[in-house]
Amino acid sequence: MLPLPVPQTISLSITTDCSSRCPHCYLVETDQLGRRRLSLDSVTAVLDDGAKHGVYLVIVSGGDPLLHPDIEPILRSIRAHRMLPLLEISGDRLSPEHLRMLVELGIPCVQVSLDAASAPFHDGRRGKGHFDAVHKNVRRLQRNGILVNLALCLGMENRCELIPLLTHAHKHGFNNIKLAFYGQVGPVAGAQTIPEVERRTLLKQAHEFAKSHGMGERIIAPGYSLSAAAPLATAFRGRPPQQVLHHSPEMLTNRHATLHA
Repeated sequence: MLPLPVPQTISLSITTDCSSRCPHCYLVETDQLGRRRLSLDSVTAVLDDGAKHGVYLVIVSGGDPLLHPDIEPILRSIRAHRMLPLLEISGDRLSPEHLRMLVELGIPCVQVSLDAASAPFHDGRRGKGHFDAVHKNVRRLQRNGILVNLALCLGMENRCELIPLLTHAHKHGFNNIKLAFYGQVGPVAGAQTIPEVERRTLLKQAHEFAKSHGMGERIIAPGYSLSAAAPLATAFRGRPPQQVLHHSPEMLTNRHATLHA
């Protein structure tokens, strides 16, 4: 039997707290929003274990990790282990203290999400003023030398926003773009799933956009080949060096392995 490969990246979902209640979010669909949080001791134990096995990248997510009361000691612990932390945040709440902390600790990159290239649809999902707040904070981060990645989650409701969102991201200096497709995980669907044949059309559009705008491989679609506009073979998903160990509050003890883009 081959030994289990050691992940080079771990993804820590440290809290299910979030300022938004997006209907398509897995936390909302599974009624977990605001219910769980990893303790500092639990996070430290995972980091200690990861450091022993050569983990070098830690993706810190939630919910919104900035809402965790111990976010600063968590990030300091990651840095103390000589690991690189990347944050996935809501983007609408970035206090001066948060910004100072990110700059001081040398956080190189954060990720925010947009559901549309303009406020009406986006705010309809995430709350009034969310779109403008995110963009204000993106500019603050960029001015301080922090790269900002953009995550898109497309369902039938906002599939027409793909090219406007890519154009918007290119115009406003977003770094990398992650394109994902909505998939129901809870008993009640928060959005409509895009059929596979239409997903391929959208992937082709994203690939052509990347080519025509000189973006190279800066647009990715987890689980898909953008150039082939087709799902990746299972054998190529989550294998080294891309394999990720995902720790969420309910999974901490069994260390469930999953994909992370």
